[in-house]
Amino acid sequence: MTDEQQKTIDPTKKEECLTCVAEDMIVAMAMAHSACGVITDPEKRLECMEHATLIDPEKEKDIRKILGETYDRTGAEGLDRYAKTVTRLNKATIIDKVGAKLEAVQKGVPGAVPPSEIEKALYRKFTRQEGI
Repeated sequence: MTDEQQKTIDPTKKEECLTCVAEDMIVAMAMAHSACGVITDPEKRLECMEHATLIDPEKEKDIRKILGETYDRTGAEGLDRYAKTVTRLNKATIIDKVGAKLEAVQKGVPGAVPPSEIEKALYRKFTRQEGI
């Protein structure tokens, strides 16, 4: 990890955030794995997956290097694949869970907890985007 990454600041606490640094590493490793999915050549895809599997966060501390190597193997499309996957899964989960809350409240299910304003706003946004 670079000195800059070691000093990652949690904007809500204004102090070093070791959780933020660990999260960045976990996401970078997941991005390296996900990115390999854009490679159409089976041998090159396998090589990419093997490389991603061998990333050792105890040895490789430079997240930019990990993502730079991933970019070199998969290009921008590879790096973007993870973000698209996360967005798709996030939308589906929010639509399912908030939709269930709304339905339970509408049916008058005892103990049903209404969704928060943020949940309702995201639900409306995502269902509109997905044409639901």
